[in-house]
Amino acid sequence: PADSRLVASAATRLLVRVAEHDPGAVVDAMSAVGALLEPTPTRARRQALATVGLVAKTHPDAVRPLVPQLCSLLETAALGRVTAAYQAAATPAVPTLLAQLTADSPELRANTVGILGDIATEYPTDIAPYTDELAGLLSDSDPTVRSNTAGAFARIAAVRPRHVTPFVDALIDLLDDSWTRSRVHACWALGRCDAAAAAGALAERRHTDPQKSVRQ
Repeated sequence: PADSRLVASAATRLLVRVAEHDPGAVVDAMSAVGALLEPTPTRARRQALATVGLVAKTHPDAVRPLVPQLCSLLETAALGRVTAAYQAAATPAVPTLLAQLTADSPELRANTVGILGDIATEYPTDIAPYTDELAGLLSDSDPTVRSNTAGAFARIAAVRPRHVTPFVDALIDLLDDSWTRSRVHACWALGRCDAAAAAGALAERRHTDPQKSVRQ
């Protein structure tokens, strides 16, 4: 009914205002907010998502029960904050996330591969089988996408180096990337998979890279 939509819109608008100043004050409302995370786009849903995102910054545990709904809506910003604290929470959504790796939006690609990297922090074996799907993003046009992908590869290589070794050439190419974090992550990935073919390129970076974090 129209009246209930108006009430929901007004209530969620108020929750956003409160959460902007004190996210903890709306933690107890998360279950009610979750009821508004429906597929149909409405003003109440948009404001509910904004509230969830604000709460997730400081209270990811309160948002964790909403992960399945966030996954279904592909709300990567809030989901990313939750998976950074609870990597296992989004593991069942990996197939859904993989489908977004070819999205037109570079922000969506970057956020999606960032979530996969967060999961790989604690559960690299869950992400290792998908290096073929991730590999193309090592040369993505967006620097954040490249950096996040190299970071995911570095985490996978720590436990499942054989899944990363087929992409050593692409990681070596990243050592010349304009993005410092891409170069750092590429160094970690190459070292962890014991890529002897990268020794020369790594030695050069060790002496010539303008950033100390890369030289180290």
